[in-house]
Parts: sequence; structure tokens; C-alpha cells
Amino acid sequence: MINSNNTYPIHPRMTRTYAGVDSHRDTHTIVFLNCFHEVLGEVTIGSAPSEFPKFIKRAKKHLQPNTTFAFGFEDVSAYGRAFVKFLVEKGYLVKHVDASKVATERGQVLHKTDSFDAECCARVLINQFDKLPNANPQDKYWILTSLVTRRNFIVKINVMAKNSLHSAIAESYPHYKKFFSRLTTDSALAFYEAYPSPHHLDNVEVEELTTFLHAASKGRLSATKAELILTTIKRDQVAQVEHQETKDFTVRSLIRYMN
Repeated sequence: MINSNNTYPIHPRMTRTYAGVDSHRDTHTIVFLNCFHEVLGEVTIGSAPSEFPKFIKRAKKHLQPNTTFAFGFEDVSAYGRAFVKFLVEKGYLVKHVDASKVATERGQVLHKTDSFDAECCARVLINQFDKLPNANPQDKYWILTSLVTRRNFIVKINVMAKNSLHSAIAESYPHYKKFFSRLTTDSALAFYEAYPSPHHLDNVEVEELTTFLHAASKGRLSATKAELILTTIKRDQVAQVEHQETKDFTVRSLIRYMN
């Protein structure tokens, strides 16, 4: 159909120039498409914020007449976040394109490039424009996400360190679980840091070990615990192994990390 001015109505999709962005630590690659998936051009810029204003000037060379930019970012929270924030603050429309959608658009291409990834992102932006959420790079959400991510990372590393410590100590003290109720108590960590393997206790008497344990446990452990430890390691008869000093260093390093 044509309107009263004998011109065809414009489809909303034709009012935009679409830009797909592939973000990395050092660079952003932007590929521009029209609504018919025709590539209009490509721009690669550095990731420093000083590059962003220069990008706008270069991008306008690819802006189709009577259209506005629509940007699609696969990454809006990590490497792409600063760029997204800049564009949003400048009044540009920015959409978040889910990585799985980009991967589907990419298909089985073996030799993927930044340019092709950016183009695929732009294609998804065109095809699913109304279904894609607007990017919303608010600092408070980014900070909260960063803190949660950091906490999860620390928890994971601590679990790995604890498991490694269990394994390392078990080689030298087969019955180490008899010594302390939990491996991560202050008393246990202090003991294994001072005596990472049984040979460190070769010339240690009950009285000396009792004094050590009493101090490490703030008075909770007595000679009974010291006698149990010395009796057990004497019965186990674990000999020193080759490179024992390296194994001892590993135990002490793990303990210092956990402290």
C-alpha cells in the first residue's frame, strides 16, 4: 500500500542502522548492518574510554540516511560494560544480545573471528529486536555482581585448598582425623604448620608438645592429646620420603593461605 503522498510506508526495522559489538579486554570490534543484513562497514577501537568519543565520529560514516543507531552487545557486564555505559549515557539505544543466540547464529563456522562474531550479534539484533532487553549498566548492580562473584571465587579456592591440605596431611599422618575434630581449627592448623610431617616430632617429648598444644588451643588441649598424637605416629611409623622438605613446604603454604 502507498500513502497519500504516493510513497510507501517505512517499516520500523528500516529506521535503524544496526551495530553488533564483539568486546574483548583490549579491543571492541563493531560491524554495521542495514535491516537487510547487508554489511555497511566495520570499526575496531581500543577498550580505553578515551577511544569512545572517537568511535562516534567513525561510526557516523556508516549511518544510513534517515536512521538512528541500535547497538547490540553480547557482553554488557565485563569487557563491554564501559562502552555500553558510554553509549547509553550519550542517548543511544543499546540491547543485550544473549551469547547463546549469537552462538546459534554463528552456527558451525570453524574459523570464527571478532568481525564475524560482531556481525552475528548484529543479525540477532535485527531479527529479535523487540525481544531483546535494553542494556542497563547500573553501577550498584555491577558492584553487587562483582562482590558475589568474588565471594564465590574465594569460597571455591578455599574448598580446593582445604581438600589439598587433607590430601597432603593424610600422606604423613594416616590417622590425622584422630588428632583434632576438624582440620581447620586454630589448634589443628598451628600443629600442622609446626609439624607438617612426623619426623619434626622425632625429639619432641610429651611435655613440650603439651605446652605447644595448650598455647595453640588457648588452654583447651592437654597432655592427653599430646600423648595420643605421639603414640599414634610412633605406631604408624611413617618414614620420610624423597623431597620431604617440598611436601612440608606445601603443607605450610596451604595453611598460611587458609589463615
